[in-house]
Amino acid sequence: MMNLYRDDIIAIYKNPLKMGKLQDYDLVLEGENGSCGDKIKIYIKLDGDRIDKISFEGQGCVISIVSTDLLLQYIEGKSIMQIQDIEEEDMYVLVGIDLSENPSRKKCMMLSLETLRKLTIPNSDSV
Repeated sequence: MMNLYRDDIIAIYKNPLKMGKLQDYDLVLEGENGSCGDKIKIYIKLDGDRIDKISFEGQGCVISIVSTDLLLQYIEGKSIMQIQDIEEEDMYVLVGIDLSENPSRKKCMMLSLETLRKLTIPNSDSV
């Protein structure tokens, strides 16, 4: 059995770097994991098609909060296109835990990525 509650995981859960509402943001994305009650709101400040600043508010289990925090740290400064290329396996590497054999916990880990997949590239033609 993998250790979901390693010291480094608990440290992030207790003090997530990206937790809190941005004062100045362009978009809010919301996600919910109905099976265990995790809920997140992701605040995004864009600079063109890049994530300038990003943060989140929410409640959830250790894996949900930690994976959201780590993912947001990872994608800050990246383009929307780069975010669309992130896969499930990338999340395992980012979080440091392979949850492929644990479907319910995998949903917790994937909530932030699934929420970010709602983000679309701004259409420069629309005014």
